[in-house]
Amino acid sequence: MTTEAIRKNEIEVAVISSDMELIVDVPSALDLMMTAMHETGCTNLAVNKGAITKRFFDLSACLAGEILQSISFPAALRGGA
Repeated sequence: MTTEAIRKNEIEVAVISSDMELIVDVPSALDLMMTAMHETGCTNLAVNKGAITKRFFDLSACLAGEILQSISFPAALRGGA
């Protein structure tokens, strides 16, 4: 896994690349996000498709929704969407 902070147009993004599946469930997604935020200071993240389990893209598995729900609530507490 590699993590690189990129800044473009006044926006910083942590770009995470891996050949292994890093996001396989909600806890692994949250752990990856918090680790990247801690290491880079970025609140915007980009992850290559290969680092995400195929179940994420199967909407009937509900994994994408579960992950998005778990990160949307803290954003609402900060005043975000």
